[in-house]
Amino acid sequence: MPVFQYTGIGSAGREVKGIKDADSAKALRTMLRREGIFLKEFREAKAGKAGMPGFEAHQKRCRKIAPRCLPGTPAPTAAADL
Repeated sequence: MPVFQYTGIGSAGREVKGIKDADSAKALRTMLRREGIFLKEFREAKAGKAGMPGFEAHQKRCRKIAPRCLPGTPAPTAAADL
């Protein structure tokens, strides 16, 4: 799944920047719109080149912990396997 860097306008009218996994640019736009963010610009980030040190390692940790982060799960329990 591609990773996109984006810049948008949040519901408070302020600029928002971030990184998200999405199947396509259209899926990214839809996902952000549901969060109240209107997309200004985006680009597909290359693994390890998203402007953050250790981006690939961070991405792997997030994907590993995401299934454990169900509503009501304490953070220490979710992060125990990291």
